[in-house]
Amino acid sequence: SYWTLDAQVKELVIVAGTTKAVTYTNEWVGYGEIIKITNGGMKEGWQFKVWTDAAELGIFTTNSNGEIPLGKLNPGTYYVQEIGHATMTTEELSFWSMDTEIKTLEIAAGETSSVTINNVQYGELKLAKHTSDGSSVENWRFDITDSNGNTTTYYTDAQGHISLMLLPGTYKITEVIPADVMYEP
Repeated sequence: SYWTLDAQVKELVIVAGTTKAVTYTNEWVGYGEIIKITNGGMKEGWQFKVWTDAAELGIFTTNSNGEIPLGKLNPGTYYVQEIGHATMTTEELSFWSMDTEIKTLEIAAGETSSVTINNVQYGELKLAKHTSDGSSVENWRFDITDSNGNTTTYYTDAQGHISLMLLPGTYKITEVIPADVMYEP
C-alpha cells in the first residue's frame, strides 16, 4: 500500500448534547529501493548513504539479495551514494570498482522507484621479468590478449614488473622481443 497510516492515538471527551470531531490524515507516498549488481556474486553488505536536500536518512546495507528496501518515502528527490562495504578489508575492496557517483532517486506518490548500482570485481595479474645475466628488466614488452581477442601492450617498470587489475577470464600473455635483441627459442 502506498498510504501512510496516521497511528496517532487521539483522546476525545464526549459531553452530552455536543458534537466532537476527530481528524486522521493519511499521505499517499512512494516506495524506494536500492539494487546492487556485481559480477562477483557478492551482493550482501554494500553500504549506501541516502539523503535529501533537507536531511540525511542514514546509511543502509544491502541484504543477501543485493537490495535495500528503503520503504515508504514522501514524494521528492533523494540522493544515493555507495560508500563501502560492511565487512571487507581495504585490501579486499581494492579488487572492486565501486560506483561512488551520486545517484538521484525520484520518488512519486503511488509508484515504486529504484536505483541500480553495478560493481565489478577484478583479479590481479602480477608479472615479473628476470634475466639470467642481470641486464635491465625495464621496458620489456608484453602483449596481453583477452578471450575476445583484444590485445593490449604493456611494458615492465624499472623493477621488471607489470601489475594489472583484470576482469575474471582467460588471458594469453606473450613476450614480444625487440628486433635488436638476440633471441634463441
